[in-house]
Amino acid sequence: MQAAATVFQMMEARQRGGEDAEYVCRLRRSGFMKSDFSLGDRVKLSALGERRCPRLAGKSGTVVGRSIYVNSVAVLFDGNKSPRTFHGAYLEAVKEHVA
Repeated sequence: MQAAATVFQMMEARQRGGEDAEYVCRLRRSGFMKSDFSLGDRVKLSALGERRCPRLAGKSGTVVGRSIYVNSVAVLFDGNKSPRTFHGAYLEAVKEHVA
């Protein structure tokens, strides 16, 4: 089932062309098949996520849950009351600054 989803994502990205197709190909080659985020991790939208969800660009949040989908996590963005679920490719970890 995962392979079918990955093939579908690849086909969809190829139809869009450009950077999205290259990004998905890199994810597939790197073995990105499950979420690399744990509960409590601080995250922000990746470049791909910002293109897809421009209203959330620049916001950061906390991973508060898992999804029924292997590649997705629930994120509670700062200032929001309820979490939103995102595919791992739309997120990147925020480096914590220790003072």
